[in-house]
Amino acid sequence: GRPRLEDVAEIHHDDAIGEFAHLMREGVTGEMNDQQRRYVGIIERRCDEATRMVYDLLDGAKLQSGRMHPHRQAVELRELLFDVQESLAPVLRQGSIMVATEMLDGLPRVFADRDMLGRIVANLVSNAVKFSPAQATVTIRAERQSVSMARVSVIDSGSGISEEDLRRIFRRFERGTNHVQDGVGLGLAIVRELVRLHGGRVSVESTLGKGSRFHFTIPLFVPAAIIRRHFSQLDDPQLRKVTSWEFDCSEPTKYDAIHRLITSTVRSRDLVLPDDVRRCILLVTHSKNPERLLNGLRQQISAH
Repeated sequence: GRPRLEDVAEIHHDDAIGEFAHLMREGVTGEMNDQQRRYVGIIERRCDEATRMVYDLLDGAKLQSGRMHPHRQAVELRELLFDVQESLAPVLRQGSIMVATEMLDGLPRVFADRDMLGRIVANLVSNAVKFSPAQATVTIRAERQSVSMARVSVIDSGSGISEEDLRRIFRRFERGTNHVQDGVGLGLAIVRELVRLHGGRVSVESTLGKGSRFHFTIPLFVPAAIIRRHFSQLDDPQLRKVTSWEFDCSEPTKYDAIHRLITSTVRSRDLVLPDDVRRCILLVTHSKNPERLLNGLRQQISAH
């Protein structure tokens, strides 16, 4: 059945178990033989799986309730892909999997929440690793799809996905017929929702026995194109009535804090566009009472 959010507290106790296992592997409790090291490795892997399950459950709940707001900024994609690869190093070593990154020089930065974008890529790469044979290579490809959008692909040569499963793998709590034991069937559903939050789309191509290609699009950090795209996606004519302000912040230490404050205060339909060079933040709001919103933001910024 579906896991319950009440189970999160119980699963979370595995964090402490994982820490003790890590200390044992590092030799804090004394030298271990090969069999003991294998057992400790199993404990660590199971704890990591439980931790990922907790994050999937919590993120799934936040996305469903609309309480997750992306803190979008200009993100260097090459650096982010490297960081994700580093964070997944233990998983890659365990499966003897190599990761190859293909990215053309000169690709502009993307407009995204860095943590969410990292989660998207990590989920897709982890998924590719699960279904890839030992010594295989998973490829991450980043390219420019259009003037305003980038496309990131995660390509594997694993077991592939059947046509029947392709129709449902992005649904919550759904897993394919060739699924592995760990996980709760939320990883790809979270990927889809996080990509949607950024105004992109996710798709998949797969052939049984030959592997899969997951693709998602993400806006490039091209301010004029971001603003045009924002208004083109507004279906409700009432939302085309907007108020805009520019918040200046010359102090680098306060710039990010103010940016996060504005992002967390306004609604997801509003546009928050930072300018790292000029240290200012453009807010385009569809609020019916913009003065009240502005006064509230001023009070919060002053308090900080």
